[in-house]
Amino acid sequence: MRTMKTCSRSPLLLLWFIHVTIPAVLEAQEVKVSSTVTGYLGHDVTLPCTFIQGAQHADITQVQWELKPPEGENIVLIVFNVNFGVSVYNTFLKDRVELEEQSLIVRDVQMTDAGSYTCSIATFPSGSFEGTTNLVVQDVRFWSNTVSVMMKVVQWCVNETRILVHSSSDKHTVCTNEDVTHFEVMVGNLNKRD
Repeated sequence: MRTMKTCSRSPLLLLWFIHVTIPAVLEAQEVKVSSTVTGYLGHDVTLPCTFIQGAQHADITQVQWELKPPEGENIVLIVFNVNFGVSVYNTFLKDRVELEEQSLIVRDVQMTDAGSYTCSIATFPSGSFEGTTNLVVQDVRFWSNTVSVMMKVVQWCVNETRILVHSSSDKHTVCTNEDVTHFEVMVGNLNKRD
């Protein structure tokens, strides 16, 4: 009768294998982007995109940005390739986009620029990674007009309980101390946005 030998090293070999492979999985490579970025009409905005190296070093071979507008098909905007350089596609954003490392800069933001932007990074030998950022565009003129009108009202309201104010639309407004307090809170909140 033959007896079967068991290897006492099997559990140790398995533990060693787990010890070597688990940290590599936990330190996986990825593309890091912001889920939402707010751009202001007429201003520049940066959509951040960063390739996070893992345990295994990978070389970036290509970076590509695409836009998926609220209505429509994906539009390739700009591509950087280590062998061929930068190529900006002929889109409505052609003269207003550029890359800064992997991040996308959109110059002179317009309302039509809103949408989902995807940063795709191809690496060797690890493959491709991507992340998507939603660009929300706001009209900053609304806030500046509101503050301008409110400042004119406050100039008339200072130190008075009730005053008749003549506005630019030739209407009269009754102003109270509550209006001044409301204005101070509003301006305080606006300043915190910056």
